[in-house]
Amino acid sequence: LEGGYAVEFARLGMDSVGIEVRQSNFDRCMYVASKAFLPNLKFIQDDVLNIKKYGRFDVVFCCGLLYHLDNPREYLKTLSEVCNRVLILDTHYATIEEAPKFKSKLSALDTHEGMIGRWYTEYDEGESTALDEKREASWENRRSFWPTKSELFQALFGAGFSSVTNEYCPRPVHNDDQRAMFVAVK
Repeated sequence: LEGGYAVEFARLGMDSVGIEVRQSNFDRCMYVASKAFLPNLKFIQDDVLNIKKYGRFDVVFCCGLLYHLDNPREYLKTLSEVCNRVLILDTHYATIEEAPKFKSKLSALDTHEGMIGRWYTEYDEGESTALDEKREASWENRRSFWPTKSELFQALFGAGFSSVTNEYCPRPVHNDDQRAMFVAVK
């Protein structure tokens, strides 16, 4: 959105690369970069599905993204291919029981890419699809797939990570039970 996490990683001394697809969000990132004066900070305007063309990374931080994708298992495999050591994944996930908070947006349980989960409606049929205006929605897919937490663990192991933990991460703004931070190590 604005590149805040990328800036903080750069402030810690890491070479930090942020990828943003929307022009409006990319412009915000570039503004932040112009004020941060960090030579180890770089922003790229592209779809994250193209991450492979930017090389390999020791650490990949995927925050608030996976739950906007319609093929999350496939993307976890892509992240594993570009990740040398650690993936930090902050994402929503589906639960077996219906969640009141997302009831109008989540489907009944379904299976997709061999995983159990629920489809999430990013925007309704006929709703404006001006992609640059939907700052916090998927880029091109109208629906995204949220696997259950156990399915996410299995997908991470299946993608080549040898250790996966579910970390406690308090969220005063996004206080809900269907979001977690996973740390996957090669």
